[in-house]
Amino acid sequence: MDQPSLDNSIKNYTFYYDESNNVRKLTLLDGKYNIDNHQSKVSSSNFVLAGIVKNNNSNDHSFDDLFSELNIQKTAKELKFNQVAKGEFEDVLKSRKLMILLRWLLNSNYNIHYFNLNMEYWVFLDLIEDLVLHVSKERIISDEILDSRQFHYKDALYCLLKLRKEAFLNIANRYGYPKISKAYAKKFISEISSLAKETTLPNNRFRYDVSTVSSMKIKSLHKFLRLCKGVDDLTLTYNHERGVLIDGLSFFYSDRLRKFNHSIHIFDNEYDIEREIKDISIWDDTVRNSTFKFVESIEHKKIQVSDVVAGLFMRYFTFLNKYELAETLNIKGGFNSTQAENINLMKSLIYKSAAECEQFLFYSMSVSESDNHNAFLFDR
Repeated sequence: MDQPSLDNSIKNYTFYYDESNNVRKLTLLDGKYNIDNHQSKVSSSNFVLAGIVKNNNSNDHSFDDLFSELNIQKTAKELKFNQVAKGEFEDVLKSRKLMILLRWLLNSNYNIHYFNLNMEYWVFLDLIEDLVLHVSKERIISDEILDSRQFHYKDALYCLLKLRKEAFLNIANRYGYPKISKAYAKKFISEISSLAKETTLPNNRFRYDVSTVSSMKIKSLHKFLRLCKGVDDLTLTYNHERGVLIDGLSFFYSDRLRKFNHSIHIFDNEYDIEREIKDISIWDDTVRNSTFKFVESIEHKKIQVSDVVAGLFMRYFTFLNKYELAETLNIKGGFNSTQAENINLMKSLIYKSAAECEQFLFYSMSVSESDNHNAFLFDR
């Protein structure tokens, strides 16, 4: 069934996009991801497709004043994120050029939009969904309880993965994840369950740096996995290609076309993505009837500004994923005035953009990251 568009022929938008940390393909081999220790990639599991967006019924703005105020070196052919800010999120917030850009956007007719995908979290979601189907089918847990606990179990599984990444991925690799046949489903779940139990043993908590909060999550996961010991089918998890976790990210580009089908979408040139979207349009009427194009960023200042927005939010979501809630709030408490002002500008831009359309801002990440996001940025 086609999903309804979030815009219409009267109220529609022009989106400008850039991406950050587009790995193109995520695979698992010998207990490691193909992007681990990749020198050309930021150390992050987050893919962000983001930028700026304007209601087509509002007046446009010239970006010349913004670029002049940013005082970018004349030798630079175009604006890039590292000309505005460098480093990890905490360091990025120290940038006065970032403050100039965020304040300009806040006072303009432009909003921001972002789609954040925690790839590492996302590629193991189906595992919990398979187990939920199993215990529901066997009437081991009521559907009402499952509905309330499903995201908790997904969060706990991701917590286990982060704490015991090498051991977890070795298990996944050994069973050919996601190509796990019915014959090995029970053994695979049994090994993950054993890993969860081992991680929370008293003598291992210090060894693996397991906090009290993480220990409670993983113990709950272990109890759930024990209830799933009879599982004999991981249909949702199963994929015909052993070790292939993500085979391209074009779906997430085309999904924005579907959600805002009456709008204009302008992407930074990504030749593989452009080709894949054209392939999708052969069988997808909504995508085929969308208005989109891929352009060279050097010729489009709005794409260049989108590069900064994408880079900022990729680092922000990476920050949320790196620390537990208490740690992020402690870090925030030590921010200087520039960092604090940039945080306030980010928050104001998000409020402004959500007021126009909440679906401008979308993420797929764990409950812990979402809680971190709400507490860190919005004090809730």
